[in-house]
Amino acid sequence: MRDYRGKLDYDRERMKELLFELAPKQGGHSTKLDGVKLFRFDQGLPHGPLDYRPRVCFLASGKRKGYLHGKHLSWESGQFLVLASPTPLEATTELDDSGEPVVGGCIEINTAVLAELAHQANVPVEEVRENGSTDFCPAPLDPDLSDAFVRLLSSLRSKADSAVLGTSITREIVYRILKGPQRRALYTMLNGSQRWKQVYAAVDWIHGHYSTPLNIPEIADRVCMSISAFHHSFKEVIGQSPQRYMKAVRLQRAYLYLRYDGLTASLAASKVGYESPSQFSRDFKQFFGQNLAQIGWPHDNGISALDSLLESAEMGVGLGEDAAARVSPVLRELEESAKPSL
Repeated sequence: MRDYRGKLDYDRERMKELLFELAPKQGGHSTKLDGVKLFRFDQGLPHGPLDYRPRVCFLASGKRKGYLHGKHLSWESGQFLVLASPTPLEATTELDDSGEPVVGGCIEINTAVLAELAHQANVPVEEVRENGSTDFCPAPLDPDLSDAFVRLLSSLRSKADSAVLGTSITREIVYRILKGPQRRALYTMLNGSQRWKQVYAAVDWIHGHYSTPLNIPEIADRVCMSISAFHHSFKEVIGQSPQRYMKAVRLQRAYLYLRYDGLTASLAASKVGYESPSQFSRDFKQFFGQNLAQIGWPHDNGISALDSLLESAEMGVGLGEDAAARVSPVLRELEESAKPSL
């Protein structure tokens, strides 16, 4: 028990040190990681509305008191609060007995990330449906969550660490809450996207069949949804259409084939389901911002030549009659293959 308390006390002191460094003056502070904000108040503040967006808030020092429909709640240093629904909550800010500034932070909860974590953790749909809660109840940080918050704050000191480590740590924090006593608040968010389980079943299918044509009616039927409901639910949960998601999966898989397996571009394109190498080249450049020749990976002369012709055509370089005759069929092929073979 002493080691347990000692670890929490150490983590809380470390959080304060990092927060004082990252938030050197009073007010709210953006960070190097989207969706993570810090705050510092050097004096108490009266009633004020809290941001309505779903998020997890934690305190390393000080106190905050919330007011909702005449009910009061309070949370103190070493506690966190899950705000999962757009409820008009107001709060006051108070210094604790030490007189130290009130410092803490908030992490926005992305519904798509939450649904993915719930799917990977095999959270039963029935449990989510029956146990959602809109109650706000602060809870103490346990050693695992406390450690994760310390690591997150530490990563925010460096742009590189934020980019490489920050996102995975925020996912870990949401996952630990999803598996802990405060999970009912997150269930409320999942209930707002009731078809998340079906959508992620479709995502699993896409990852296992990216080399085959994308057949929306077939996938919708597999997950027991109408085509219109599937389109709507997929975009709501994942944040993009099924076609766009499939294209991203294919191009990222092709990247791995090119980068680590040494395949030619035409072979990589074929393995991820592209029938047209020219469309693959075009999509690859649009997605990654560079063409295959610029990146310098193994490629065949056909695609390399295509890139050169496209570069010339886009830049308005005079090609002469003979060259123009060679370019025209290529451009016609691109027009015909404007839609990838999804």
